[in-house]
Amino acid sequence: MPGVFLFFGKGQRPSRRAVVEQLANSDTAFVSHDPVQADQILKDEREAELSSWLELVCHGLTFDVLGLGDGPALTTGPVAHRFGCSADIDGGDFEAIGLFPGPHLAEGTNSLPVVRTMLQLALLLAETSGEFRGAYWSPARSLIGPDLFRRIVGEWLAGGPFPSLGLVGYVFGEDGSMRSDGLAFLADREIALEPALSADRIAAARLAVRVVHLLVGSLPPDHVMPFTFEGREMHLRPDSEGKLIFVELA
Repeated sequence: MPGVFLFFGKGQRPSRRAVVEQLANSDTAFVSHDPVQADQILKDEREAELSSWLELVCHGLTFDVLGLGDGPALTTGPVAHRFGCSADIDGGDFEAIGLFPGPHLAEGTNSLPVVRTMLQLALLLAETSGEFRGAYWSPARSLIGPDLFRRIVGEWLAGGPFPSLGLVGYVFGEDGSMRSDGLAFLADREIALEPALSADRIAAARLAVRVVHLLVGSLPPDHVMPFTFEGREMHLRPDSEGKLIFVELA
């Protein structure tokens, strides 16, 4: 199940009690199921198992938080992209909890309301421990530093742009083209910038952010779609296999 993992220092993951207390003061989220309270009979025998997860509700959507400090930490997948953190940092340096859409959201895990709410809830959980060290977004296998994660998610929640530099990774091919990695989870396609648009990597990143903002939350184009970026005429061209959208000069 796609989700967001939150990294904390060794032995510093928030406990079940810390999360319950944190959300007790929230106007937008609350604990909808606490297995410790619901299963008092088996509490003594299954203390660690019951205390390591909670069911949470935020804006009417249900999520499960797993790997809380009372039980074992979660294991993430490999890191493919890093944003706002050192290149030598790996998920194995920390301990992780994970936040995932509840079973009733299984068919809508990639919808913007679910993703947006999940990240809002992740920000709340990040504040339950002073040792928050970063986030791992599993659809793009991206590791995001704590300050950057707070900033890009906070700006999006406040009405800013979609946080593409973090929730989407980018790779460069041998021909100099740049492709997204993880965008297909959100927009059903990856994008590919032609080499002429990828030579300047900073400019290419700005362009990619703009294109991702156009695509996320909308149906992918089924025909050539013109647009203007920094005074240059360009277009989006979907490939015939329905997997890529090429970003090209017009």
